[in-house]
Amino acid sequence: MTNLTLSVIAAVCIVAGVLAGVWLQRLLPVHHLSDKSQDTVKLGAGVIATMSALVLGLLVSSAKNSYDVASANVAQIGARFIELDELLAEYGPETMPLRQQLKTTLAGRIDLLWHPQSNALSALLTNERSKTMSDELAFVPGFATSVGNVWRFHG
Repeated sequence: MTNLTLSVIAAVCIVAGVLAGVWLQRLLPVHHLSDKSQDTVKLGAGVIATMSALVLGLLVSSAKNSYDVASANVAQIGARFIELDELLAEYGPETMPLRQQLKTTLAGRIDLLWHPQSNALSALLTNERSKTMSDELAFVPGFATSVGNVWRFHG
């Protein structure tokens, strides 16, 4: 369902509720339309509004927390890739093909992160590059486990 469909459904439900209320008002006995009854209904509506505000506040707080965690993870992954690239650069020019493959694979992973519905072939190629990259980086001291954590950031 799209956002527009959900909005239309919500609007239809609201209008139906208003029309049902107008129709039911005619059927209610007079003592249900007194000031005391209206105050009770207002109090109930106030409680419902307060609870709705509380739930929405918790929902927004939870979404922000999830965003903050994801943002921190992306920043940490970026720092790990930079650290790995700099370490490989210290090994000399013979690591240049591996560094280039690292950058290409990282670009594929970023594309998968932001466009998860992209074609399945590019996803398979990126995953295969990731496995190959992990095997080739096994010789780098201290990065064997760290690289495995970096590649798992999306899958």
